[in-house]
Amino acid sequence: MIVCGSCLDFFEVKEKLAVGRVGSMHDLLALHHGSDELVTLLAIIGTPLKLSVPC
Repeated sequence: MIVCGSCLDFFEVKEKLAVGRVGSMHDLLALHHGSDELVTLLAIIGTPLKLSVPC
């Protein structure tokens, strides 16, 4: 799992990351560009986890 470093910084939770690794925009764009299918997990503090699969 690659987690957006900017998001972790914004929510001040980078030190709480327990699974995966901190990624950069370059990492995330490379994954999007090189994949036929991609699962995006979005969890905003205080809201339920959302799952989306782009077409």
